[in-house]
Amino acid sequence: MASCSRSTHPVPPHYSFGFWLTSILLFTASTTPTTKGCVEGEGDALLAFKTGLLGGPSSLLSSWRGRVDCCRWSGVVCDNRTGRVVELNLNPDYLNNETSIGGEIRPSLLLLTHLERLDLSYNDFGGIQVPKILGSLTELTYLDLSSSNFSGAIPPQLGNLSSLRYLDLNSYGLSTDGLHWLSRLSSLIYLDMGGVNLSMASRDWLHSVNMLSSLEELHLPDCGLTDLPSSLSHVNLTALATLDLYGNLFNSTFPNWLWKLHNLSYLDLSFSMFHGAIPAGIGNLTGLRELYLDHNSLSGPIPIEIGKLSNLTVLSLSNNSLEGTMSELHFANLTKLSELDLSENSLVVSVDYNWVPPFQLRSIKLKSCKLGPAFPRWLRSQNSIEDLDMSNTSIEDSSDNFIIYILSTLLIIIYQGQFHAPLAI
Repeated sequence: MASCSRSTHPVPPHYSFGFWLTSILLFTASTTPTTKGCVEGEGDALLAFKTGLLGGPSSLLSSWRGRVDCCRWSGVVCDNRTGRVVELNLNPDYLNNETSIGGEIRPSLLLLTHLERLDLSYNDFGGIQVPKILGSLTELTYLDLSSSNFSGAIPPQLGNLSSLRYLDLNSYGLSTDGLHWLSRLSSLIYLDMGGVNLSMASRDWLHSVNMLSSLEELHLPDCGLTDLPSSLSHVNLTALATLDLYGNLFNSTFPNWLWKLHNLSYLDLSFSMFHGAIPAGIGNLTGLRELYLDHNSLSGPIPIEIGKLSNLTVLSLSNNSLEGTMSELHFANLTKLSELDLSENSLVVSVDYNWVPPFQLRSIKLKSCKLGPAFPRWLRSQNSIEDLDMSNTSIEDSSDNFIIYILSTLLIIIYQGQFHAPLAI
C-alpha cells in the first residue's frame, strides 16, 4: 500500500445532469407528503433492519416507531405516488446527529424492493465485511459505504447492481484481488475506491475500468496500484472528467492513452512515482482546470504545449527534477490561472521585463526556482495574492519598491528570502 497520506487537493464536485435531476426529484419526494403512506410491510422491514444496529440508533433513529408512517422517519424517502421506500440515508450529517451507527446489515433490507439509493457513509460498522446481500438490491442507482469501517474483501456480488450510477467505497480497510465484477456496472458514472487495497488487482484494474464507458469521475488514490499499461487498444473512457490516481506506486512514465482523455477537467497524478519527461501530448487536454503532477521524479523541461491549457486554474508541478526555462509562451493562454506551484525544481523563470501576465494569481510558490537577480516586475500586476513563497530564488534586489509591494499584499508568506535589504515598514 502507498505510504503517503490521503490527497489534500480539493477535488471539485463534478455531477452530471442526471445526478442533478435525480437530486431534485428526491428532494421533491422528501418534501412532498405522500398520498398513499408507507407500503404495508416496508415499515416492518425497516424496524427489523433497525434491530441489527448498534451504537446510537435509539436517538439517531428515534422517529422509527411502529405507529408512525415510515415515510416520515428520519433518513427514509418514499416515492410520493406509490409510497414505496426509494432512499435510505443514514449518514449522520444528513440526520443532523453526531452519533454514528454500527452493528450488522439485516437481510430484511432486501424487502425494500424499490430501493434506489442507500447511504451508510461515515458510520462505524466495527470492521465487518460488506454484506453480500447488498448485491441483491438490484434497483440501486446510488450506493455509498465510504468511511464506515467496513473491512475485508469487497464482495463481487456488487457487480450485480447493473443500474448503479454512483459507487463510493472509499475506505482503508477494504481490499479485492480483482475488479472483474466492476466491468458489469455499465451505467456507472461515479466511482471512488480511495484507500482500498488494490495491490492484488493491479494487473487488471485498468482493463476493468476501461469498460465503463459512461464513467465521469474516477477516484483511486492510495490504492497500492503498481501496474499502469502504457497503451490501450481502445480507450473507452471518453466521458471521464475527473481522474484521481494520487499516492500510488506506478514507477512509470506517463501512458500514451492518457492524452486521449479529452474531456478531463481534473487530473491528479501526484505522489505516484512517475518519472521521465512531461510529454507534449499534455496540450491535448484543453479542458483541464486542475493539474497536479507534484511530488514525482519528473525531469527535463516543461513543454511549451502546456500553454494550450487555457482553462487551467491550478498548475502544481512542485517537488520534481524539472529543469530548463519557462517563458511568456508557457503562460500566454493561461488567462484563468489562480494557483501556480513550481517550487523545488531547477527551473528558470525568464520573461520580458515589461511582460504583463494574462492572469491574476492567488497563490504563487516558486521556491528554489531562479527568478533573480532583480525582483520580478510582473509580480506587481498580481493584486490577489494570498500565498507567496519565493525563498531561495536568487533575488538580490535592494530597492524599496518590492518591499512595499510585499508588505501590501494579504496573508503573504515569505520563507528565508535572500533579499539583500532590510525589511522595514
